[in-house]
Amino acid sequence: MGSSRLKILVFFFIPVLILFFIGMVFGPLGSSFLGKKPPAIFDIPKPHVALPAEPVLHVGHFSITNTLIASWFTILVLVGVSVFLTRKM
Repeated sequence: MGSSRLKILVFFFIPVLILFFIGMVFGPLGSSFLGKKPPAIFDIPKPHVALPAEPVLHVGHFSITNTLIASWFTILVLVGVSVFLTRKM
């Protein structure tokens, strides 16, 4: 084993393996396997993500959002691709 490979092993892979082991033991996965609560230093609050769809236009009392338009476009593309790929030549 060359000197440069040993340096890579010592300075990169060993710390990564140590951090991986600590994360597995004290993280949520390890605590569920071991049945213990992780230490307070590893206890972080879960963020609350709320991304509401933005209305683009309103039809009566129904609002059409950007997510709905993207879904319709995706369905059209998938149907078009499936028709193109399954047609007989």
